[in-house]
Amino acid sequence: MCGGCELDRARLHLQWAVAELKAARQAWGVWAEGIRRRAEKRLGVTDLRDQRVLDDLEYARALDAGTAYIEAVNAAGAALKAGRCGGGAGDAGCAVPVGRPASPDKRK
Repeated sequence: MCGGCELDRARLHLQWAVAELKAARQAWGVWAEGIRRRAEKRLGVTDLRDQRVLDDLEYARALDAGTAYIEAVNAAGAALKAGRCGGGAGDAGCAVPVGRPASPDKRK
């Protein structure tokens, strides 16, 4: 990162967003694990290979709720990888010089 261009500043915000989304995804995972354990107890599941818990409606809803977190982390991570800066502030390699928005054909 060059530290001086608009793209670089946007990447810093995106890095924070990725970290927050990962934390939210982890919290969801812990919550969903609790739902799974309740379903296993309710169904009398004692073997990890017992797939009956996957038919539990409450657990299915918990898994579905996590889809948004997983997709958000994946999308933000992909955007972070795609938004690499090519050089220093104002350098010819920097796609977005300080103070000037890039034209669509300059962004890569």
